[in-house]
This record gives sequence, structure tokens and C-alpha cells, in this order.
Amino acid sequence: MGRFLNPKALKSSSADLATPPKEVLPGSVPGSVPQGGRDADRPRTGVVGAAVAIPGLAGLESDFDTRPTARPFQQATPIAGSAMGSLGIYSLFFFFISPELNDLSHHYLGVNAYVNWISQALLLLAFIASGAAGQGLRQPIGKVWAIFTFLMALTVLFSTWRSESMSMMLNYVPRCTLFFYAVCAFVVDAASVRTFILAEVSKGLLIIVICVTMGGESGDRFAIPGSSFYAGANDLALGLATCAGFFFYWAVQKSVYRMLIGIGGFMASVYYLLKTSSRGAFLGMGIMLLCTVIFSAKYRWRLLPIVLLTPLLLLAMPDDVIHRLTFVSLDSKNATATTEEEMASLASQREREELFRRSVEMMFQHPLFGVGVGEFMDAVFLDDTEKGQRSPGLGTHNSYTEVGSECGIPALIAYVALIVLSIRQSYRVFKRSAADPRLEGLSTAAMCIMASIVGYAAGTFFYHVAYGGTLPLLTGAAAGLWQAFVAEVKSLPDADLALIEP
Repeated sequence: MGRFLNPKALKSSSADLATPPKEVLPGSVPGSVPQGGRDADRPRTGVVGAAVAIPGLAGLESDFDTRPTARPFQQATPIAGSAMGSLGIYSLFFFFISPELNDLSHHYLGVNAYVNWISQALLLLAFIASGAAGQGLRQPIGKVWAIFTFLMALTVLFSTWRSESMSMMLNYVPRCTLFFYAVCAFVVDAASVRTFILAEVSKGLLIIVICVTMGGESGDRFAIPGSSFYAGANDLALGLATCAGFFFYWAVQKSVYRMLIGIGGFMASVYYLLKTSSRGAFLGMGIMLLCTVIFSAKYRWRLLPIVLLTPLLLLAMPDDVIHRLTFVSLDSKNATATTEEEMASLASQREREELFRRSVEMMFQHPLFGVGVGEFMDAVFLDDTEKGQRSPGLGTHNSYTEVGSECGIPALIAYVALIVLSIRQSYRVFKRSAADPRLEGLSTAAMCIMASIVGYAAGTFFYHVAYGGTLPLLTGAAAGLWQAFVAEVKSLPDADLALIEP
């Protein structure tokens, strides 16, 4: 996901614009309650589900219900519609796409655009000045994030290499933990949910452009040579898989051009993901697609092109890619390979199995605090050196055992809880908003976010990215979605407050 989403590199239901207000009372903010109260005889003005306007992208953000039966959005928190709220969501937007913009500026202009530094500084300013820094702690997911970060910090005291673990934490907290809380601070209403999704769609399109213009062989796999963010095939595959979930959102829109962008973006993401030969991302993408088809009863006909065309992309892949993705032995120790491609796939599988075994052993040898965050490779090296052996410096190739072996079993429980709570939160929004047409956009967003988290949970069983920014992003999306759902339900004239009960 880039230098800020990868510690190792630091590492819409309707396409129409929301109906413009015929009148905006003096002193009022479009999309908010007019000043002076909510009297029944006071004219309701503002934009229904108003979106934050992104220069050059006007008209792409409005996906939620704009029918006359839906009332203007009522502010969920003081940050909604404020100057700091606007600065925060703008900064988040450009922070999301900064890795891709920097790669493109390096490639075509030979300079660093510094989009990451500028957007990060503005995001920090808005985060502090908005007074919404504690917004995320009001949700169970935010509380678990605080516990998980605390448990990670404790590992520094017991680390195999304390200075390295401390360095990891100093990079991790501002770029991952605080990133989650920043998303929670500014994704608080329907407008900011749309902007968040738009940012991820834009990011996905930029990654595809980078694959087309800069992609090539890195070792024996497809990646972006020279990139600060996607030089590794697995990093590129994870970025493509994450954005693909948000392409789903556009693929089910009624607008033809959005649907075409969503379908086209998803198909291109799958194509380049397959070229990376990343089995974990391939599995995650497949489960994401399956999850979306299962839970999208009203949209299945729109997903039909994706369901029919995705398998055909395998026909465009070289034989070695197909072998790597599909050749899996149930008994790798006794398995035989007949081709060079099968031998490579079998060797990779045996290597992963050995790393999994050693990481599990290490987890139970150091059950409380692990060997220190980021220290699995060093711990393996020291252990092998004592035995007079040598082994390659590789990570666990499994995010769950990465956390368990490096941070301990309590941290692993917190890590799994983050994923489970986010899936549960998204599913809750999906189910509770599905029956009301006025909340259809939130239901669709929840379906796609839930599918993305499920895909991440499955795919990262085969790749170690526990300390990257993908999980903060997805869990932040789930938390922000719930905030928007609560606000939208409260804004309905016949609101059923039972829907927003925990």
C-alpha cells in the first residue's frame, strides 16, 4: 500500500448529483441543520447527503439517496461541515493517493511531488485542531486498536533487538494507528463516506496506470521496478486487491459510466494481480468476489460481467503464473514435480510451510510478548546461528503468526478482534440499512467494505502485512461507515432509533 501503508517500505446507487439547494439560509452550512433549531415550520434547506467537493472530480461523489422523502443530513458531530472537517477529508483524499502520485512524478518528471508530506502535515493539523481526535475511541474497534498498539509497544521491552523494535513502533504508530483514528475523525457522515470511497477508486485507477506505464519483471514476478511502494510483487498485489473492493461499489451503480468504470477497474485490477503470481492476494480476491455475490442479491445482474469475465483472465496468463497460482500439494514433503514451474511452486509451498511451523513454535515459546515487533527474522537468525545452521532472511508469510510470534498471543487475539469487529460492524450496517431505500447507498458501501475485509482476512494468511496500513484503512472504513449510518438514521423523519443500538 505504499511507504505509509507498508512498514517495510517506510513503508453510487445513483449517479446524479445531489439536488442543489434552492435556498441556503444565511449562516447555515449546506448539508447541515439551519441555525436557529429544528422547528417543524422552519424551511429545510441544504443538500441531501451533500458530498465534499474535490476539484476536478465534481459529480463523482454523490451515491446516496436524493429522493424528496430523504431529509437533509443532520450533523453527527461538530466536525461535520466545519473548516477542519473539510481540511481533514481533503487531506485524507490526497494522502490515500500520494504513493501513486509520487511514483508517477518520479517516473515522468524525475522529482518528488511531496504529496505525502504535504497531505500528512495538513491531516495532522486538522486532526489536532478539529477536536475530533478521540472520535475513534468511542467505538469498540477504536478501543481494541488502543489495546493492540499498547501490547505491541510492550514487546519493545522484551525484543530480540530493542532499537529495531522501537524504530518499528515509531514508524507504525503515526502511519498506522493514528491513521485509523484520523479516518474515524473525518469519515463521520454520508458525504465523507462517499469521498473516502472516491479516494480508493482514484487510488485503484492510478495503480492501474502505474502498472500499464511502469510495470515490469522484478525477479521472476510482475511488479513496479524502482517504485518506493510497489517494488515487491506481494505489495502490489495487496494494493490492487484492496482497491478492487471499492471498484465493486461503483460496479453496482445505476449510472452506466460509473458501472463501466467499476467493472473495468475491477477487471484490470484482477488482471495485474494475477500477473504478480501472489497466491494470497489471488485467494483473497476470490473470496472477496464470492462474498459480494452472496450478499448482493439486488445487484447480481450488474455483477454478471465480472463473474463471467474474471475466469477468462486466467487464459491471458503465462503458464508459469498459472502453475504458481494453482499448483498446491496436500503433502508437499512427498510431492513430486514434473516441470520447472511445478518445482518452483512446490519449493515456495515448502518454504511457506516451514516458516509457518517456525513462527507457531516461536509464538508458544514466547506467548506473552513474542520476540519483539518486527523481529521474527532476527530471532530465526540467532536461533539458527546457535545451531550452526543458516536460513534465508524471510518473514513469516502469514500475518497472524507474524503478530503471534513477534507480539505474543494477547496481541494476536486483539489483531483478530479488529478483523472480526470490523466485519460485524459492516454487516450490521448492511443488514439494518438494506430494508430502507433511503439508506441504500450505505447498504451498498457496507457490502463492499465487508467483502474487502473478508478478502484481507483470507489473503493475509499467506503474506505478512500485519503492520501495514491496509488494516487501519479497512477498519477505519468500517468505523466511519457506522458513524455515517447512525447520523443518517437520526436524520430520517420517522427514525427508528433501535437500528443504531450497538
